[in-house]
Amino acid sequence: MENQNNIIMNINLRNALPVICEELTNAIKFKFQQEPFGCCYLMGHCLAEGLSNAGFVAEEITGHLILKDKLRRDVVYGSGKYKGKLAGYYHTWCILKDGDDTLIIDPSLQYNKIALKKHFGIKLDVNLPGLLITNELQGISYRYIQDETLTIKSKEFLRTVNIEAIKQLIDCVTKTTVEILNN
Repeated sequence: MENQNNIIMNINLRNALPVICEELTNAIKFKFQQEPFGCCYLMGHCLAEGLSNAGFVAEEITGHLILKDKLRRDVVYGSGKYKGKLAGYYHTWCILKDGDDTLIIDPSLQYNKIALKKHFGIKLDVNLPGLLITNELQGISYRYIQDETLTIKSKEFLRTVNIEAIKQLIDCVTKTTVEILNN
C-alpha cells in the first residue's frame, strides 16, 4: 500500500510542478517588480530548496545549456568549449529525484526566450517550451550538461540577492507544494 501511495504522490507531484513553478515565477515578479530575466540562479536554487523542504529529493544544478534557435544553430550558456552563439556563462536548473526517475525542472526558459530575442535578436526553436519538466538531458531543442566548476558563478549572483527575499521565495515553493499535494 505504501508503494501505491508513493506512485500516486509522484504522479500528483509531476502534475503540480507547473503550478509550483508558476507560483515561484509570480513571486519573483512581485518581489522584484520586474520580469525575472537572467535569474536562473535564483529560480533553480529556490525551487530545489523549496521542494527539499517539502520532503522531496531536489538539487540545484549548474552547468551548460545549449539551445537551438529557429535555424537549428546552437545558442550556448556556458564556457567556450561549446560552439555557438554565447548568450551567458552558465545556467542553473533544478533536478528532482522521483523514485528511479530524475526530472529536470527549468522554469526560467520562458525568460531566456524573451531575453534572447530582445537582446540578441535570436528566436529559439518553436519546440522549446517556456517551462521544461523532463527526464531527458537532451531533446530536439535543448541540451543540459552539468559542470560543477560553474557553480561558483551561480552562487556569486545568488549572494547579491537579499537573504530574506530568498527565504520568502523558498517558503513560497514549499507552501505551494504542500498545499497542492494535501488537497
